[in-house]
Amino acid sequence: MSSTKLFVRPQRLTVQRSGLMAGVTLLSLFLLGGCAGPLGPGAAPEQQLAAIRCISDCQQTKDACVEDARYDYQQCQAGYSSSFHNYRGCLASAVDRNDCGYPWWSCAENLYGYCTNRYSDCERACRDRALKVPITDQSRQINVFNG
Repeated sequence: MSSTKLFVRPQRLTVQRSGLMAGVTLLSLFLLGGCAGPLGPGAAPEQQLAAIRCISDCQQTKDACVEDARYDYQQCQAGYSSSFHNYRGCLASAVDRNDCGYPWWSCAENLYGYCTNRYSDCERACRDRALKVPITDQSRQINVFNG
């Protein structure tokens, strides 16, 4: 029996420019509506955009915090592995088990939870700050405070 391989050339997907723009517009509206919605109906678009920028900065800070937490945890685990290896070597040659000390420590400190809590506090501060920014009422040219 001979095996025949069939090569199929993938067809290119073509996207019309108007369809792509409509998708980008819908995505933008979804993101703006989803992120800025909790500010309330009285919030000006400038306030909502400022809150979104602020929350984006909070997310970047959280991402960096999580990376640091991951690195710290990996370093802790590496230290634990090395210490445990030394401890086992000590036990093999020690007369008294107490001479080897106690090599275990916890690497399970919840740094990820710390990062999440910092993010929540930052996000809440962004929303609170955005609600306290003055809105200019164009019809009367006075400052109106929302909240």
